[in-house]
Amino acid sequence: MSYVFPTLPSSSDGLSDYCNFIEYEVFTNNEIGFDEFDLSELSFKDITQELTRRLELYGPFKPYNILKKKVKSTILKKDENLHYYYCLYYAVKGGNSRVAETNIFEVITNVSLKNYFCTNDSIITSVGQNSTNLRGAIEKIRISLKESKGNYDDMAIQAKDGGIDIVTFKPIDKRGNQMICLTDATIGRNWISQKKVASKIHYWKDYIHFKVIPMTCLSIVHIVQDADFYKASRENGLIFDRARIMRYFSTDLNLESSLKSWISNL
Repeated sequence: MSYVFPTLPSSSDGLSDYCNFIEYEVFTNNEIGFDEFDLSELSFKDITQELTRRLELYGPFKPYNILKKKVKSTILKKDENLHYYYCLYYAVKGGNSRVAETNIFEVITNVSLKNYFCTNDSIITSVGQNSTNLRGAIEKIRISLKESKGNYDDMAIQAKDGGIDIVTFKPIDKRGNQMICLTDATIGRNWISQKKVASKIHYWKDYIHFKVIPMTCLSIVHIVQDADFYKASRENGLIFDRARIMRYFSTDLNLESSLKSWISNL
């Protein structure tokens, strides 16, 4: 089989894009031989080192093996791992603004975050920018969190939700004062330049008077390069990239149905 490898940009993302493509092709075609690699831009050593690094980050989830002459898929039941394929698809193809597609990633992230925080409590916001809807949605979130009301009675017409898609929390008792995580989940490719989640929390601190300031989180379909990880952490808080999502994901029947519908419409 002959593969058409992506044209690599002149940026630090070149190796990441290349390895995303390899993962994607390995999942869809079960294997790819080393003799198929296009080594005009990157070295064989760099590619195999990055693929090995990813296996370590994936933890117990092992989507492929690196053998003597090829990379081979270990996933036998493709239909039970469509969440992985979903992330790979948008990492390679790039995301768009279709709400149905983005919402699936929010649910994937929500499942993994709840497992990571060992909680059953979360709210997928998806409230948009309409101030009337936003007011009502934030009030419901505040009540669920058992926190005090902030200032949103006089919310401006163009008030925004601060780019927060998921509120994950771990209740202790009826007094609030708990661990809360505000997450922005994106399938876009330009997350490095566009996403600064940590700076968005001031909206929510105005709307809700938290007893404990929430942490922020960025969830993405990519795997963050080591060189970018510190900066991404400082700008966004907790990073839930594809490796961490897969590490903490568990089966969700409703999500499986949505993913099967999604893939049938590609």
